[in-house]
Amino acid sequence: MSKKKECEIVIIDNLTTIKYKYIVFETEKHFKCKCGSELLFKRKTNKKLGNYLEIISCSDKNCKTNQKLKRKEYWEMFFPIQVYEKQIKKIRDNLKDNHITNINMWLRKGLSEEEAIKKISQIQRESSLKNVENRFIPTKENYRKLGYSEEEIFNFSLTPAMVNFWIKKGYSEKDAIKQVSLNQSYAAKHVDFDKRLLPMNVEYWLEKGFTTDESILKVKERQKTFSKEICIKKYGFEKGMKILNERNKKWLKSLHQNGNMSSGYSKISQELFEKLDTKENNYYFATKNYEISFKYQNSLLYLYDFCDEDNKKIIEYHGDIFHANPKHFKYNEEYHPFNNEKSFEKWEKDEKKMNVAKQLGYEILIIWDSEYRENKEQVINKCKQFLKTKEER
Repeated sequence: MSKKKECEIVIIDNLTTIKYKYIVFETEKHFKCKCGSELLFKRKTNKKLGNYLEIISCSDKNCKTNQKLKRKEYWEMFFPIQVYEKQIKKIRDNLKDNHITNINMWLRKGLSEEEAIKKISQIQRESSLKNVENRFIPTKENYRKLGYSEEEIFNFSLTPAMVNFWIKKGYSEKDAIKQVSLNQSYAAKHVDFDKRLLPMNVEYWLEKGFTTDESILKVKERQKTFSKEICIKKYGFEKGMKILNERNKKWLKSLHQNGNMSSGYSKISQELFEKLDTKENNYYFATKNYEISFKYQNSLLYLYDFCDEDNKKIIEYHGDIFHANPKHFKYNEEYHPFNNEKSFEKWEKDEKKMNVAKQLGYEILIIWDSEYRENKEQVINKCKQFLKTKEER
C-alpha cells in the first residue's frame, strides 16, 4: 500500500472548513492561490472543528509565498477576497477601537466621559503643536525624488474609489466597477450633512475640542494661508481669482447645507431668540416673523436680527469672524475669509447701521457668538433683562 501524501491538492465542491494558522473560515467554492496555482492542503480533524483542511503552501515553488512575507501578504495570496477583506476590517476595527483618540478606550480604562473628552482634546492639541517640518509628505513629486517609477507611483495612488484599485485585488473589471459603485452608495448614506463643516468655520474647530478663542485663532490662521494675494501670486490673476471664487461658493454653500447659516442668519442666533420668545410679545426675528428692516437715505436697507417692536429694542447677534470681534482682531487686520476689508472698516459699517436704528428711537444690545457659546444661560438672562420695559427696570 502506498502511503497517503501529507500534502495534497483538493478541489473544493461543497461546504468545507478551511484553516490557516489561527484563522478559520468556511467555503463551498474552489479557490486558488492569487498567483493562479493550486494550493496544497493537509487533511486534519479535531473535536472543535471536526474534519477540516489546513492550507500549507502554494503548489508552485516559484510563487512568492514560498519566500518570507508579511502576515497580511500571505492572507492576500491564500484567501478568497471576501475572507481577506473581513480579516483586514477586523484588524482596522480593533486598532480604531483601541486608539488613543477613541473615547471608548478611555472609558474602558476607568475615566468618566468628561475626563475622556478632555484627555482626547489634550492629545489632539499636543499633536497639532508637534514639529512636522521634516515629515515625509506622500506626493507624486516626492516619490519621484526618491526614485520610484511612474508605475509604482500610480499603484501608491490607487484608492477604493478607483476601478484599478479593485482590479489589482483580483476583481474583474465588471466587479470592480460594481464595487466602486457600492462604496460610493455606502459613503453617501453615512454622510452627516448636519455636521459637515469646513476648517473655515469656527464650529469645525469647536467640535475638535478647541475653545472658542482657540477656534477663532485657527480660522484666522487658515485665512492667512488662503488669501486673494496668495492665490494670485501662486496661480496668476485669472486662475487665482477663479479658484478664490470657487472656494467662496463652496464655503457659503457649506454654511447653508450644514445649518449654520440660512438666508443670512445663523442657526445658533435663532436658538437664542427662540429662548427669549413668548406668546405675549411682539418680537421679530428670522424664524418667527421676519427680520425688521430700516432704510438709510432711501437706498441702503439694513436688516436687524431681533426686534421688540412694542418697546423699541433690538438685539444684534454678531459672529466673531463676520463682524471682526475686537477681542480677536486688531484695528487694521483683515478679518473676512474671502475679501480684503479691514476690521476697522467693518466696525464703521456696523456702527452706521446701529446709528440708523438709534435715530429711530431704538435701544440696541450686541451679543457676540463666543459670548453666547461660553455661557448661554448668562447671555439669555442678560437679554431678558434688556427686553424689560423702562418702567419695570
